[in-house]
Amino acid sequence: EGESPSRGAGGPWGKHLSNSMKTLLHENYGEGLAVPIVSSGYDARGIYESGMHKHLDQLERKLMVPLISLSKAVRGSYDETINSSPSKVPLISIPNGLTSDSGYALLLGSYVLATHSTSLKILNPLRGLAFDPVGLSYLLPRLGWEFGQTSREYSKACGVLLALTGYEANAEDMVATGLATHYIGSPYKLNILERGLSELNSYAGQALRPKPKTLHGREQDNAYDVNEEFRNVAVGNLIQHISEYDAAGADEYGCYLQDDLDEEAGVFLKDKDPSITLAEERIQMYGEVFSEFVSWGATFQDALLEPTVEGIIARLEEIAATKAEFEGKSGCEEDVMVAEQAESLVSSMKQRSPLALRTMHRLLQQGAESDETLESCMEREKKSQMRLFAKEDGDFVRWAESGKGVGLAGMKSIASISKEKEETFSNWNHASVKEVTNDEVEEIVSDA
Repeated sequence: EGESPSRGAGGPWGKHLSNSMKTLLHENYGEGLAVPIVSSGYDARGIYESGMHKHLDQLERKLMVPLISLSKAVRGSYDETINSSPSKVPLISIPNGLTSDSGYALLLGSYVLATHSTSLKILNPLRGLAFDPVGLSYLLPRLGWEFGQTSREYSKACGVLLALTGYEANAEDMVATGLATHYIGSPYKLNILERGLSELNSYAGQALRPKPKTLHGREQDNAYDVNEEFRNVAVGNLIQHISEYDAAGADEYGCYLQDDLDEEAGVFLKDKDPSITLAEERIQMYGEVFSEFVSWGATFQDALLEPTVEGIIARLEEIAATKAEFEGKSGCEEDVMVAEQAESLVSSMKQRSPLALRTMHRLLQQGAESDETLESCMEREKKSQMRLFAKEDGDFVRWAESGKGVGLAGMKSIASISKEKEETFSNWNHASVKEVTNDEVEEIVSDA
């Protein structure tokens, strides 16, 4: 489990509160307040307090290797060292809250069903750390690729935006980029899903074709499963039925929304017969799914694709400086909004460890290469993270000793039900990314 935002409050945002207290919290602060954190992977400060960061063999054996094995298992791969095989049962995740850093290992499975409370955020640079070994340096530069989404045109920019700026991608953002596979809206649909799954045939029973006959004296070929293409199709259909839409753009009936796009009206329609109704009179059944995350990635693409972190910050500062030029002018509201967003991103990046930012940016660049694999990126992430953990008087050690957090909101006290935001650390070894040398970065990310 990840560290609690408010260590004296008995867990994240009152994790162990009574039902009546949870109801009161929901009424005052919104549904989902009592359990907002799905997973941050592990307690980073606990690693420091146990002294594990000083013993690389323990750190690798007890944390890094298990994270890689978990990621491979959830992804559907296998670890040859334990002689295991891919699971026949698809893994379904419903992250009803915030997932961060290595917690994303739990969302690498066949189906990730996002609710209205689902979100993803990279917080490790606020701890002086980079990517955990779950493959994000491989996945982020390829956002939108798996499902052929529009976001693939801005995949590298969106990857940098999520990794370096602390941008929190919500449910719509995650589905729009393939970080989640389906959007179900309410987490209460879990009840329908559980009941539906319980009524499905077992994996062995999901067969439409009879097994091929075996003639006497001939060896039976058990390697080929004649029903392989039908296995787990019912699971996929059930998930599609409870979902509002999926990452590939299909609705709950499995119909792709883009197929119902009226080119003239620019809206999604179910009735496309012009002899019945005019385009402007037809009922708008579906609206285009909008992702602010992808929109910002497209808006700041040129800045985010600068070859250095220093260049990214400089370009964003240039955009932020235009606010004074447009503020107060009629018709320039959007320009002001863009400038303010750029200013916010710069501020967030400057709160983070400069060495961690440089390291993550380098890992993203390496992970984007065409010859890279998920496994090669996880191995590089493991080595880099271990070096950041073990660095004497490094940024991680400084953060851990400070007692400060990563800016999450927690409960100040159960009695007053007031929210308090954690303080973030700022006394890093480098005052800015300009002070971080290329040699320091290569020392961290080197494959040696």
